[in-house]
Amino acid sequence: MSLQGLGDDVILKILSLCDVCAVLTISTVNKSFRHLTLTKQLWVHLMHNLVSRGLLHQRTDAEIDAYSARDVIDEIKRIVCGPETWAPTSPCAPAAHREFTFHINVKTDDICHLRLTPGGTHAILQTSEDVRLYDARTGRCLWTKISRMSSIVTDIVDGGEMVRVLLVPSTCSENAEITIQEVNLITGETCEVFNLPMPLNSSPFDRWWCRDLREKFFILHLYLCSIPGGNIFILVDWRNNKQVILTYDDWGSDLKPRLLRDHVLVTYEDRTPSSHHVLALTVFSAFETYWHPLNVDAKTILFREAAVFPVPVNPPIPNKHIPTTTVLTLLLNDMPISRSYACSLVAVYESPLQHDNYKIMLYLTSHAHPFTPHNRLLLTFSCAPNTISGAPLTLQQTSSTHGPQDSYGHEVLSYAGYVIHWLAVPTIVDFRGVRAEARTRGGFNVVKADPGWEKMHFSSSNSAVLGVANGSVTVRYYK
Repeated sequence: MSLQGLGDDVILKILSLCDVCAVLTISTVNKSFRHLTLTKQLWVHLMHNLVSRGLLHQRTDAEIDAYSARDVIDEIKRIVCGPETWAPTSPCAPAAHREFTFHINVKTDDICHLRLTPGGTHAILQTSEDVRLYDARTGRCLWTKISRMSSIVTDIVDGGEMVRVLLVPSTCSENAEITIQEVNLITGETCEVFNLPMPLNSSPFDRWWCRDLREKFFILHLYLCSIPGGNIFILVDWRNNKQVILTYDDWGSDLKPRLLRDHVLVTYEDRTPSSHHVLALTVFSAFETYWHPLNVDAKTILFREAAVFPVPVNPPIPNKHIPTTTVLTLLLNDMPISRSYACSLVAVYESPLQHDNYKIMLYLTSHAHPFTPHNRLLLTFSCAPNTISGAPLTLQQTSSTHGPQDSYGHEVLSYAGYVIHWLAVPTIVDFRGVRAEARTRGGFNVVKADPGWEKMHFSSSNSAVLGVANGSVTVRYYK
């Protein structure tokens, strides 16, 4: 029996199992299914799937009931392209269709860390004394942790109903622990699912940070003052209490590691005579012979890995380099990018269009061309399964763009290609290419600047924008 012989309800059920890209492809290839691929029922299901993956913020039943099929499609389109009113061709100024404001009774100068969780419905706030999780729509504080932290990373789980928070203390004092807390975003109930005591024999000048958290893995960054360069990265399987040191090149390099599905992504300098930058993927199965019982005592880690004393720095530890599954040289104008550039940020976003596809953005700065348009680079890459070669994931560079000369490094890049940087005040800038419109700065389209905001953040879905001023937090959802 052909698909045309099936009832509409059966075909809709099949389409609901597809991703957005597959639905669009079917709509283009088979015109007899086009009316089904445009139904609100199907796109609401696709939207719920994106919510469960932390790529879109949750809507209420009343909001969904009021939506047309086109409204739902536009919600998904905003993740890929950004809000329509942000486009340089938009005849309208940036406009928000919803806005929430709540008070936090904290001075802006006391805020160390401010983030929207994936999906843009909740805000993580870190001060010098505690960490808080707020519902951005109601202003209700769901959870508070009274402790000084060096870094915080979150992961959305359980279909978007739970946030997992990884906390690393700022010092290795007595009773200090690396912990993972799970907070139910509906009930506010909290459960500690992982804790690891910090080593007491660390130097007061050593530093610890968490770099990424995904499912049962996280990446811990150690800076040890006793070692030249000092940077060590540890991949931790917190459910099974084991770890592996990420040694791809000489000790001391900042690998900027990120977690993908079943993979670790790093960037480092290839120490060949040409000395160029590379982007590398390693599938988790390649770590099989490298795992050790979990122990974050830095000295124990280094002595065990090196098997010598003192720890060698240059040349790197023999026979201890992690194998790479995929390696790609970073290019600018078809030429390898030299060591005069340094990678300052790696952003990884799961594609809303296809499962197991990712968009990767690298932000690089150069000391060879200070205060010129050539000082900043933004490189983008696609990462997707490779069914031909059999490799789990493959990398491909898709673009390279020079950045504004007056930007000074960023923590926030969005899937659609926007960035937040400071032009006297926090400002959203279109980083996808040079624009000719009047609202420009350094050749780039300035989307939105709010002089009243002292801090700003936006979600990867690029619809929710968070700003802080005078002890109040405002979250705007742009259209």
